[in-house]
Amino acid sequence: MTPAECDRESDCLGPRAHLVGCPACREEYESLHALVSDEQATS
Repeated sequence: MTPAECDRESDCLGPRAHLVGCPACREEYESLHALVSDEQATS
């Protein structure tokens, strides 16, 4: 979920805070985001 997809700011506070505090999950999120972005760019 991206901030743009949130209905309200409070919907993203939990996941966002976790990604800030958990380097392993943040790295996984960033790599998955890059993968999806690359796939969308080539389609």
